[in-house]
Amino acid sequence: MSPPFSTRLFRSDHLDQFRAQVRYSTGTRYLAGDLPVVILVLDSSVIIAAVRWMVGGRRKSGARSALQEVAASGVAMMVAPQQLRVEVLARLEELVDEDGLPASNLLAAWAELELYIRYLPDNPSNIEIAGPLRDPTDRAFLVAYELVAASGIVTFDKDFAAMGVHASDPVVLIDLRDFARAKSEELGVTTSSIVGLTVLLAMAKAGIATLRKLPPFVSVPLVMLGLLAAWKYRSRIPWKTFGEVLAPMVASFADSRKRSTEAVTRITARLPLESPTDLGKLARAELLLAGGPLSTPALEQAIRARRDCQDRRPLQRRLLDLLRKDSSVVYEKRKWRLRTA
Repeated sequence: MSPPFSTRLFRSDHLDQFRAQVRYSTGTRYLAGDLPVVILVLDSSVIIAAVRWMVGGRRKSGARSALQEVAASGVAMMVAPQQLRVEVLARLEELVDEDGLPASNLLAAWAELELYIRYLPDNPSNIEIAGPLRDPTDRAFLVAYELVAASGIVTFDKDFAAMGVHASDPVVLIDLRDFARAKSEELGVTTSSIVGLTVLLAMAKAGIATLRKLPPFVSVPLVMLGLLAAWKYRSRIPWKTFGEVLAPMVASFADSRKRSTEAVTRITARLPLESPTDLGKLARAELLLAGGPLSTPALEQAIRARRDCQDRRPLQRRLLDLLRKDSSVVYEKRKWRLRTA
């Protein structure tokens, strides 16, 4: 079990804020490590299962589902077409009769979950789904999947996988939650270590600066006395105490690092995490993840950071040509934003 100090600085809810701070900072980006950004399309079956648990299966008041915890952490961005709302509301009416659950409680749970969902336009002109579908209502979810280059559709419905799209059952949400928890512990230990080291270095720097201000006939004897005292009383220095503090921190870091790596392995076995190569999909995905409008230079920077692009040729001209023809984005006040439903 990880020591309690490992989670004091960071909870999984803080990962989204942490990513925003380090995303474009090359000096601190290494701290984020393998912190993924997964865009997931939610199917109504997953929402209904979560609502049922929140209303009828939750044993501890205030406990959150894996979907809620993952969305709050920012590890995954939950998106859906407007069709989701239609299907969920229709299914909730059926649950009142089937399970005998109060309609007010079902609607309250749905409203709580809906806060984490970004709705996308159902019928953008630049996305086409070829071929007949077994269930025509699936088309809106496939359009959302293609529109923002989602990593996959979270669903109990086997039809999506049969159509060749990346789909997973809600177990992937548990894997993402495990990753968020482990990563928050890892960042907590790392950050506390960096803060401690920074304080020690600042104290040493302040001491050296003070000594330099003194005349040599004062500073030299002081340094000699300090070294002699340290040598004479070396046996009284609490090396064991330092070890007792550092050992759990090292063990906690190794354990959380191992758990986050294992979670990423499970996630990648279910869903692809690689960035899309299509520039239009990359741009729409970045506008979605940004949570607000971006200028063309900022959008180019975000795309390069996301795919670690080595091509230094300007992307702005290509971006402009694509986005001007894209009905799913809007250009306002010299910035681009994703058109939402």
